Order: sequence, then C-alpha cells, then structure tokens
Amino acid sequence: MSENSFEKCTDSFVQWTVGNGGYTVSDKVKVIDYRNVGRGRAMVAVEDVAEGETLFEIPRGSILNVNTSALTRDYPSFGTSQLGEWEELILCMLYEMFVLGENSRWYPYFNVLPSSAELNSLIYWSDRELGLLKPSFVIERIGRGKSQEMFSKVLSYIENQDSDLSLIAKYLTWENFVYVASIIMSYSFDVEDLNPQSDEDDEIEDDDNDSEMSPDKSIKSMIPLADTLNSDTHLCNANLMYDKETLKMTAIKPIRAGEEVFNIYGEHPNSEILRRYGYVEWKGSKYDFAELPLEKLTDGVISHFKMQDQQLLRMIFDIIGKNDTINQIAEGENIILDTYDCYRDGQTLVEAILLLQTVCIIYQIPDILKASEEELTKNVERSFAKCYQLIQSGRITRQCLKAWEKSIELRISDYPSHANRELTPQTNITDITTLRDAMAHVVLQGEVEALRSCRLALRSNYKVIEDSKLLNNILKRKANSAEEDDRDGKRQKQ
Repeated sequence: MSENSFEKCTDSFVQWTVGNGGYTVSDKVKVIDYRNVGRGRAMVAVEDVAEGETLFEIPRGSILNVNTSALTRDYPSFGTSQLGEWEELILCMLYEMFVLGENSRWYPYFNVLPSSAELNSLIYWSDRELGLLKPSFVIERIGRGKSQEMFSKVLSYIENQDSDLSLIAKYLTWENFVYVASIIMSYSFDVEDLNPQSDEDDEIEDDDNDSEMSPDKSIKSMIPLADTLNSDTHLCNANLMYDKETLKMTAIKPIRAGEEVFNIYGEHPNSEILRRYGYVEWKGSKYDFAELPLEKLTDGVISHFKMQDQQLLRMIFDIIGKNDTINQIAEGENIILDTYDCYRDGQTLVEAILLLQTVCIIYQIPDILKASEEELTKNVERSFAKCYQLIQSGRITRQCLKAWEKSIELRISDYPSHANRELTPQTNITDITTLRDAMAHVVLQGEVEALRSCRLALRSNYKVIEDSKLLNNILKRKANSAEEDDRDGKRQKQ
C-alpha cells in the first residue's frame, strides 16, 4: 500500500469512528503510521495522559458481532442458526466485507485491516518456514485440521439454506475463510453479551435488566479502534473496560506525550503471540515458556541413574496414574502430563518436580527391581506420600536436582544451535522470508532461555537435602509397617 493510500485509509477510518461510529475520542491520542518500526498503525499520546483517563469510548452498537451485523438484520433466521460463535462471526464478516462491500457500515474499518499478504499468523507459513520453529510445540497448535472442519461446517450450512443467504457461497472460498478467520483470531475481543439468547434449559429467569452480566456470557466481536492498539506484555498501559452502554479504553498508568499506547492481548508466550497474531516481541514476551515433554523428564532419570530397563518406569507411571491412594494425596490432580511448562521467570509446574522426585527416590530403594507387583505398589504409595510432603515443605533431594538438570539439558539439545544466540533484528524488516526466519529464531531463543532459567531456579526455589534422609524415612516407615503386619498376623493365629 502506498504512503498516500495508507494515510487516506487511516484518516477515513478515524473520521468514521467519530462520525458514523459515534465514538468519543480524546484529543490527547492520535492514530499514526508506525510502519517504520514494523507495527503498522498505532495509537500514540500527543499530550500527557493521567492514569484512569478515558482514551476513547465506543457505543456497543458500533462493535461488529452477530447482534449488530447486517446479516442478522437482513436474514433474521440466521440468528437461530445454532452455529458456534466463530462460525457466526466469520459469516457476518464475509457478508459485510464481500457481499455489502462499500455499502457496509464498517467499510472504512475493513480498509485499515491487513490484507492476507500482510498476515504472518502461522496458518500462512509454508512447511519450510514452520520447520524453523521445531522443536517448539506451537507447531502442533496451528489447527489446520480444525479450520478445515469448521470451513466444511460453514459451507454445509450455507448450501442448505433456502433463502438468498446462499449468495455468500460465491465468496466462501477456502482462501477467504482462512483470511477472515485469521483476522478474527488476531483482532477480535470477547465482549460481555447484554442480550444473550435465552436457553430453553435455563431454570431461572432474571427479569432485572440492571443486573450485572454473568462473566461467562460473552460474544466474539470486532472492536474498531480498540484493535488499533499494539500489544506488549512489558509495556501495557491501557485496558478496555466494559459497561452497559459503552466500552472504554482507559489508561492504567500515566502515559507521557510521545509514548505509544499499548494494550495486552493476553498472558501469552511469543510462540502463542506468533500463532494467534502473526508477530513477536523482539525482546521476548514477559510470559515466555518452554514445554518439557514427559519423555525428556524420564530420559533425564534414566541417563542420570544409568538404568537402561524402562519396565520399572512404566510400572511406576501406571501405579501413579491409577492408584486411588495416590489420587487422594494429589487431590485429584493429574501428575503425569504430556508436557510440563517451564517459565521464563524460573517457575515450573510442581507436578514435574513431584513426579521426578518420586521416581528418583524409588530408583534408590534397595532391590526395587526384584519387588513383586504388590510390594512395588506399596513402595510407590509410600514414596509418593513422602515426596508430596517434601515438595510442599519446599525441599527436594540432590539426586532429583541432578536428574532435573539432565532432563533440561536433554531438552535444550533438541533446539538448533542458533537458538542459543541472541538475535536483535531490525524492526522494519520488509522481506517476508527474512522476517519469518527472524520471528522463528526469537521464539526458539525465548524457549531456550526459559529452560535455562528453570534449570538454575530449582536450586533457589527449593532447599536441597541428601537423598539418604528421605530414603531412610521411607524405609523406616516400610519397616514399621512390616512389623505391624507381622503382629496382626500373629494375633490372627492366636
């Protein structure tokens, strides 16, 4: 898009917000061209803004959703389609953008949305480009299969309509579907729905129109201007607030003249920011994390203890997963997960440490490989209970720490060597291949940094004790239990 065209679309859109849109926009902010730093349009303070000030206010009737779209107005039966909120908003957007076009109320808004060629969400990446993200698990969350299922569902719905609603069919191509769905994923908000469809199964009807909305009643919506704000997990200084009649973008801290206004799209790591929104935070997201697969956790144990036979490990996992006593101790929480999150700040899921500590101490029980199934079950129950108490008290054993460090090392070794090097790219990269290569690098770099942080943090997050202390406690209890069983047996004989 040429500079003149870009500015013309921006001016037209801003005029629309305060005209047809009915917005109230503070004179202290302005939408500007930030393409020179790779952020497209942005909102910037032109005067100092105090904490709590409203930057702009949006009438609920000016946001785009199934309640406000012309599709529902022109075809009332669509309002009872029984489609999901994603499918409904996709059809509303297709109708407004392609069927109505310039006649759509939101036409000036559509002109400032990026084209498909400008989107970098992962569904647009080639297989080669996605390969750059290995071994990040974000690749498994792209959801192409689910997108195709949704496309087939929407297409079937349209083709089975008797009304002129079928005129959308000519625009319902896979390319248009992916484009609109990507725009919705990148720019939509979940807004409290003040006019939810009543469910036939509702047992209680609330006739008080002034009552507060239930937080689970929301509707997926496009909010022009609110989605112009860029997001930064470190620099967020404004949030969208909701009331009955309007939505207000409010400063949550002072914003100085010349500073950009940032919202936050969620507490997402860079991998998820890239998947959903098609960009990355070049200095890393505040919420970056890596995923440690269960197999790496177990590989760390096997490597550390130099035990090649995995039969014992499988039996331990089977007992932990099915044992009622262990389930009660864990309060119903699953301990054995496919992956365990390791965060940039050094925090990790306690389930990973509990599982690792339990396995490590069981491996040190004398003659454990010769134990019968019943004996092994009792050993696992006792060990899990003691390890649970140990972890709750903020302690781990030395062998658990070493096995954890080995597991992390093995996971880091999955990453390409360049993920260990810091990348500070130019923020105005225009070549799409270079840009995607750089974004993939930053995602992997953030995950490696998170793994390193968790490797080091375990020493400071937990007090390290010798394994003999925990092992003696378990074996002592085992001996006491055996003596009690022996006494019970003698009493029965008498």
